[in-house]
Amino acid sequence: MPLSPKVKEAFDQWARTETWCKGNLPDETGFYKFVWAVIEYSKKRPTETEINDLLIEKWEAKFDRKYLENCARKYSGLYVNLLEFHDCRRK
Repeated sequence: MPLSPKVKEAFDQWARTETWCKGNLPDETGFYKFVWAVIEYSKKRPTETEINDLLIEKWEAKFDRKYLENCARKYSGLYVNLLEFHDCRRK
């Protein structure tokens, strides 16, 4: 699934450096901005699997495969949890 332009921009800003999964403040802030962009600008939200696959595709040549899969699973799972939290608050 292609990301909308604003969502793609937020995704790229978050996942542009090798530290995207290290948990430091700038990267965590970028992740939350990406999730917010999905909420604000996506008519059809990317799925957990799509986010997971985007991260693996982007970094498969740079990270150990098992480490990358764990990081991608962590952030794609958190992504879905945040979307669900947002959605339940709107009911």
